[in-house]
Amino acid sequence: MQKSIKTYFITCFGILLLFIPIGDVYAQNGDVEALFRRGSVLFRQEKYVSANLDFKDIVNNHSSSLWASPSYMMIAKTYFNLGDYERAESTVLELRSRYPESRYVGWTYYFSSACKFNKREFNQAASILAELANKTNGEKLKSHSLSALKYAVSPFVNSDYLKKILEDNGIKHSDLDEAQPLDSLGYQYEKDEEYPDSSPVQRRGKLGKDSTIKIGVLVPLTGINSDLGIHLLDGVQTAFAKNTFKDELQVELIVEDTGSDPVTAVLKTRKLIDEGVVVIIGPVLSESTIASATESQAHRIPFVAPTATNVGLTRIGRYIFQLNFNPVIQAEALADFAVNELNFTNFAVIASNDLWGMAVSDTFTKEMKKKGANSIWTDNLNPNKPITNHEILMNIREHAPESESNLDSLVVIYHGNAFPDTVVLKKSPLLRGERKLGPVDSIDCILISATSEDAIQIASQIMEYNINTVILGDYGWWSNESAFDGGEHYIEGAYVIAPAGELSGGSGLSDFYGVSRPPDTHDIPLMKGADAVNLILHCLEKGARDPEELVELLESIKDFQGISSRITIDQKSHTNYAVEIIRIENGRYIRYDEFIKDTLNYLIEEYTEDSLESADRSIPSNP
Repeated sequence: MQKSIKTYFITCFGILLLFIPIGDVYAQNGDVEALFRRGSVLFRQEKYVSANLDFKDIVNNHSSSLWASPSYMMIAKTYFNLGDYERAESTVLELRSRYPESRYVGWTYYFSSACKFNKREFNQAASILAELANKTNGEKLKSHSLSALKYAVSPFVNSDYLKKILEDNGIKHSDLDEAQPLDSLGYQYEKDEEYPDSSPVQRRGKLGKDSTIKIGVLVPLTGINSDLGIHLLDGVQTAFAKNTFKDELQVELIVEDTGSDPVTAVLKTRKLIDEGVVVIIGPVLSESTIASATESQAHRIPFVAPTATNVGLTRIGRYIFQLNFNPVIQAEALADFAVNELNFTNFAVIASNDLWGMAVSDTFTKEMKKKGANSIWTDNLNPNKPITNHEILMNIREHAPESESNLDSLVVIYHGNAFPDTVVLKKSPLLRGERKLGPVDSIDCILISATSEDAIQIASQIMEYNINTVILGDYGWWSNESAFDGGEHYIEGAYVIAPAGELSGGSGLSDFYGVSRPPDTHDIPLMKGADAVNLILHCLEKGARDPEELVELLESIKDFQGISSRITIDQKSHTNYAVEIIRIENGRYIRYDEFIKDTLNYLIEEYTEDSLESADRSIPSNP
């Protein structure tokens, strides 16, 4: 209930921002005005990245124009709608600094409060709105501030704190009570007259039989990500050259260099669309990919992201597809496996302190609780604090349920003999002398979301701290499999998730490049790039000839045998959700279904042998 209320108020606050007035300024230059109008049209069409570039053109090249300060306000709005609240807030601060006499200055404070609210800084948002309502001379701005304070922010602020900031700013509770909801304010969003869309890109119809089909490829061939970009392009071009179907049609690759820069990526996306591509592949990392995908979505051109892992990428729109493995999909699959296959009822989580680790931790915890499992402890790794792992593991021990086999799961003995089933920890800065810990066997599983190096270290420490549990791992474990060398016994019996076929069923480098070595870091973009172009060529072979038909066929992809893994596209989320569980058994990676099959066969053989022996003993010998 609380979540739905919060969503409602966030929506209301976002709508309130539309009322920040933009307009009623006089054009200093017709070209600048036309640029501003075009940016406004793009903004209303939700082409926020394109609009952002037009408004930035004004503030960078026409800073003395009367259109400069409203352009700053519109830049902030584009960032806000893209969810980049930090940049949105810094933009209005720059507006305030450069144009202190601008009539938008008061609205910059209102805008800042909206950014604070969406960053969950509710108290700061409330303080800004209360002070603004007190100091502004504009009735419109005051009404909006009180409305936002009452209907959006106050439900998330402590009542005592709200009372204090109202008193500090001379606002009576009756003033707040009289604040009217948005639809009663009387300020309707006044749209500018409809200007023709100045975008040179027009919607294209179905390609003719003899038309050339153009596939756009965005890659960073220069800049800090060029190494990965070169490998991605190598995969795309090699797979394209190997495919024979392209020769039956006129299919062409058009490659553009993003320079490892998101803005350049957007400009090159526009260029590809202007040249008539029906689909775009690339770039490499999430930041440039999000920028390019937003532009591609605005023009309804399918966009296939081979390597980006950003969780919200496909939420940009219907034309965006994601092939790489994102943390939410794997966490959901792990939770489903833990409860439905292994019947686990409690869990702990140790995750890296980054966006990936937090997404895995949050999603896994939410899904496990939804399925009725209890969370024992969740914590994040901090590489700057070497004793953190000790604290995490001790917290897990202390919060573990009581075990039937050991009533006191934490046995601390400073002197005398240890019980046979205890382990002795090395001296720690936090402890005097040695600690001898009894076994903890009441925790069903511990999920470790970390790199392979960190995973093997934590797994060994779990054993040292005498915690007997099943270890689960995420895709981060495969960052460097050589890190497991010599430490396989620490992760023996662990269950790790991986893209379907990557470890056991993908055609891999051997078929693609004629090499038998395991993939390394640079091979990932190479194989993903090959998969992206092969998917598109597969859809063309099935009859797709325009962007809409490509989208429909991409949505129907199921168990496509890729170079990196098998690929199945979820029709709703447009992400690849073909995953499988790998069990580490005797130092080997075995698919869970194969492990179950081998185990059943072994049990059947054992049962058969026992039955035969029993039968032999039951037959009386001849006299």
